[in-house]
Amino acid sequence: MTSALEQLFYSGPGQAVAGKLGLPEPEKLRRGRVMPDGPVVMTSLGGSSLAAEVLDALGVTAAAALVDDGEEPPRYPDRIGALIVDARGVREIPQLESLRAVLRPAVKSLAASGRIIVLADAEVSGVEANAVRQGLDGINRTIGKELRRGATTNLVYCAPDVVATDVVSTFSFLLEGRSAFVDGQSWTVRASTSSAN
Repeated sequence: MTSALEQLFYSGPGQAVAGKLGLPEPEKLRRGRVMPDGPVVMTSLGGSSLAAEVLDALGVTAAAALVDDGEEPPRYPDRIGALIVDARGVREIPQLESLRAVLRPAVKSLAASGRIIVLADAEVSGVEANAVRQGLDGINRTIGKELRRGATTNLVYCAPDVVATDVVSTFSFLLEGRSAFVDGQSWTVRASTSSAN
């Protein structure tokens, strides 16, 4: 479904006016319940397996993310649809370097309407761990401003007792086209209080 503004922009007179004004053509966003077109890549920085379990529950197969360990970042052979980073367990400031090392090659290779999702702990204790938590939030917002072509990034804070089934709906929403306008946001997921009997 197109809006009136889109119809006006893509009409003959609208294109003529846009060309005279030097307006760039907006990116066509992936919409609806459509998963990313390209491959999904994943890494775990703090030893957590939650992201892998969530992707498994969604039926999404993830390849290993490339890691930048030199001056020239490695390149993915094709555009990637999403990067999932499980940063649960990251507590020390130097560990944030490992996040940069996976973000650098991924951001350069992210497909149009691609997704970056970072998982982190909602509750941490200690000055350095809290600084890392705030650092993750700042990195998320910064990357959100840097991404182009309809790509988005979001940070999902997980409570200590969260299991994969608690995160599935949030991950599904953030990976799909339904979240096309949700970028640079932080989400908090708590454990489900319902039990299936």
